[in-house]
Amino acid sequence: MQIHYMWINNFPPLTKTGITFSSRLIVDLKALEDQSTIRYQLTIKDNPDFIENFFNDKGLNEKNEEDIQYGKITNVTTIIGKNGAGKTSILKYMKKSLPQGLEARVQFDLFIYSRVESGIEQYYIVRPEHLEIDFDIQTSLQFNRVTYGNDVGNTMRLTKHLGGAEYIYYSYLLDFNEDLEPWKGLTNISSACLMMEERRRITEEY
Repeated sequence: MQIHYMWINNFPPLTKTGITFSSRLIVDLKALEDQSTIRYQLTIKDNPDFIENFFNDKGLNEKNEEDIQYGKITNVTTIIGKNGAGKTSILKYMKKSLPQGLEARVQFDLFIYSRVESGIEQYYIVRPEHLEIDFDIQTSLQFNRVTYGNDVGNTMRLTKHLGGAEYIYYSYLLDFNEDLEPWKGLTNISSACLMMEERRRITEEY
């Protein structure tokens, strides 16, 4: 699975913030200020600089759907910004909201992602049902549109995609205020978590 875009409604200090992770797509969600009610316009278009099969070791011109399906690298995204811009907050949001069982923490956020199903890459737009959106799709890709309601714990789980992915979190910082619980689908190899696991092992032994 690849997450192409996230729009976070409120996860301090991130408020109504869109983050594009995709190399294939350019995504923008903006408020339409001239409307009597709050509406948004979601624009999705192809990235002209995208290189198909860039990570395919079999050659750039050969399709390699097995690589996508069996976990080989298909994309790398770098988050760049000044101190305090929210880089760490984005990673904390993903760690605390996306692994299986944590979907109930999602509050009015929007996601665009893709996953391989029967050898075909399917694209999804998942949004809260109350968010009124005008879609401006400027790409030939087809998107499955899914909405979730206020009962996020149940309705978000219906997609079974975001929580079904595997997430790996690493940080060399010793931050013991972080949530170090071993949530399903989250592999935490941060220094703090590894030290906590060792402490737990020693405590159980003695």
